[in-house]
Amino acid sequence: MENPPALIFSTAICFAGVIGGVAYLVLRSRRDDAAAGSMLAGRRPWRPIGALLVVVVSLLTYGGLNLIDHRLHPAAYLALWGLVMLLTICLGVLAVIDVIYTRRLLRRAMERSAGQ
Repeated sequence: MENPPALIFSTAICFAGVIGGVAYLVLRSRRDDAAAGSMLAGRRPWRPIGALLVVVVSLLTYGGLNLIDHRLHPAAYLALWGLVMLLTICLGVLAVIDVIYTRRLLRRAMERSAGQ
């Protein structure tokens, strides 16, 4: 370990990502049930996928920062960071899908409330 502060930082980031993703997956069903009467209620099957991707990206980031030495295994290092980049792009696409879906739900809810 050449840089203990970097290890502490990367461990904290990984821990936060894993805890956030798992907490979302555990609390998701309760929140969906509570929001059933909300005007923005709707199923979003991509959200659990996004939470799992956050957990995976966090763990891969930790591995890339602390477990793989780029001087000894350059191909594995590049493959790992390429995978992290690809999964991060997938998370961005899921976020855009969620924004579009939420805007559509909001527009429909506003049209319904204006028609009443």
